[in-house]
Amino acid sequence: MKVLITGTNFLNKGAQLMMHAIVEVLRQWPEVDGIALPLESGSFAQRRSSGVAHLLGRKVDRAPWVEGAIAQIGNVIPRRLAGMRSFIRARDVGLVLDASGYIYSDRSGAGPSLRARRTYRRLTRSGALVVLLPQAFGPFDDEAVRGAFRDVVATASLAYARDPVSMQHLRAVAPGAVPLAMAPDFTLGLKGSGDREVIDRHRGRACLVPNARMLRDTERATGAWYLDVLGRVSNHLSASGLDPYFLLHESRDAGVADQVNARSATSIEIVRDEDPRALKGLIGSASVVVGSRYHALVSALASGVPALGIGWTHKYAALFADFGVTELIPANGTPAAEIESLLTQLADPAERRGYEQRLRAQTAVLAETVSEMWHTIRLIAAARPRE
Repeated sequence: MKVLITGTNFLNKGAQLMMHAIVEVLRQWPEVDGIALPLESGSFAQRRSSGVAHLLGRKVDRAPWVEGAIAQIGNVIPRRLAGMRSFIRARDVGLVLDASGYIYSDRSGAGPSLRARRTYRRLTRSGALVVLLPQAFGPFDDEAVRGAFRDVVATASLAYARDPVSMQHLRAVAPGAVPLAMAPDFTLGLKGSGDREVIDRHRGRACLVPNARMLRDTERATGAWYLDVLGRVSNHLSASGLDPYFLLHESRDAGVADQVNARSATSIEIVRDEDPRALKGLIGSASVVVGSRYHALVSALASGVPALGIGWTHKYAALFADFGVTELIPANGTPAAEIESLLTQLADPAERRGYEQRLRAQTAVLAETVSEMWHTIRLIAAARPRE
């Protein structure tokens, strides 16, 4: 069975983590003899280094009819010849796993749904099954967005929401015949990696993961509060002896770190790595994390590292609810003194050990749910009618 992974990319480290997590699972399924990404997902070198093939096809928004023509041309290429060049034909795809994240919503407009609708209709006509993996959905107040996404869901054999709010949005647009379910983020079981010397050099330090969207996608007052809080957090953690550093989950977040360092009494180190698994390795070695990137927080909590979350959408609060630590995600606008009080608590080794035990126990529960999800998907794929 050939599997196509859609919705991931090599720019957003969370999206890249999702791709690696999916590939890791699929490699344990003997029936899977090929995994592909669309040509739009990274470069040939990036796909090759991740051990995945390239889908023969291309999205063309301005002339959608060209997409079908390209797919038809690709489909007539002999399967063996395509495989020799690490390509997979669209007609050979048996399962599509959509890990698009937060693009199916009014915020992103109808474009992503329209593109997915065109692709999935072609693939399902060739016998492929489509599964929407756990992600944040909605809202869908815009009629054009709602209609386009309804058609995407109609192509699916199964759709997962990642949190109760997303499930409400999904139910509001989903055709009744499409099974819906909930499951947590599936990257929680992916192991961190990275250079051992680098990890040891940062082990036990406090890790700050900024997010430029806290400035770009929130009100001006919230952005100003965010910069002030990060500066106060940086100084407080330094005074507590936890030697904080910034860890970038995206290159665009460097501007936030630079602004905070410019405002703070002491400039702290900024760490980068292109491999999200190495970032997870660093996060897992931290004493405490203060983060605003969703998957950085998943990496922390799933590694038993207490994390203080600051987010810009409902998915952050839902994540902390999944792990049973809602007290560690203060509302935006919370006075900095209250956040410092939380950090004082987390600076205590005994408190951190208590949180570590709670988080590891809950991670085991969530991991079982993720395992059940993959089992269900595998059964559905195995029951797919063959040509």
